Amino acid sequence: MGGTARWRLDLSYRGTAFHGFAKQPGQRTVAGDLADALENSARCEASPLIVCAGRTDTGVHATAQVIHVDLPDPLLSTRGEDIAPESLRHSLNRQVGPDISVTQARRVSNDFDARHNATWRRYRYLILESPAPHPLLSDLSWHVLDSLDLRAMHQAAGSVIGNHDFRCFCRKVAGTSSAEPIVRTVTEAQVNEVPASEFLRSPTDDYWPLRSKRGRSVTRWFARLLPNSLKLAGGARMLPISSPSFGAILENMRLSQHRPKAFA
Repeated sequence: MGGTARWRLDLSYRGTAFHGFAKQPGQRTVAGDLADALENSARCEASPLIVCAGRTDTGVHATAQVIHVDLPDPLLSTRGEDIAPESLRHSLNRQVGPDISVTQARRVSNDFDARHNATWRRYRYLILESPAPHPLLSDLSWHVLDSLDLRAMHQAAGSVIGNHDFRCFCRKVAGTSSAEPIVRTVTEAQVNEVPASEFLRSPTDDYWPLRSKRGRSVTRWFARLLPNSLKLAGGARMLPISSPSFGAILENMRLSQHRPKAFA
């Protein structure tokens, strides 16, 4: 039996049809679809373990997800030929498209870790301010009828920059108490008005991108709960308590070349 080699895959996906990223029995998930495709393309003996840089919740989209996975080495086709990275990418996309797109596939060193090498992640949340919904943006934005005060929302967003305890924005993590702080560093939080021409000639969209150093648990839920707080600051009603997941997009992240010492 041969060994294994580590691969990095860069992904984009439309989260509408998925019950989050992580594999779950009886549910369609991003990792589940990808694992099935990898098992088929790489001729794995069992479903491969997929580790991502930033887990996303049900309905959340991504344009810059990164995963690592260990695949058989050498990686051979059914005809016994080496499978090149481009061939693997094409094979996967034929199986997981159109909801998932593998934009890049390459072999990496065995110490590469998609989760622990991620030094920051950035989310964007789209809020569509319009008297009527837009059918082509229905699963990409949160439609609100209220007139929003962009300046007030921008000022509120500035208050989260820095080191803060975000426990009130997070679900209780198993094995922890509700009194334990969840301290994370937010390096950027903005609210901007997007020109209508940039989004299918839609009415005014307001969005804010969040860049956070580390902290998967904070950004997963924080990216859905903070927009509602900003909407409230902008003069809108506070329903629902949690912003709809489909307005959130994991749009960027940075991965270091080496695993940070904090995770060693």
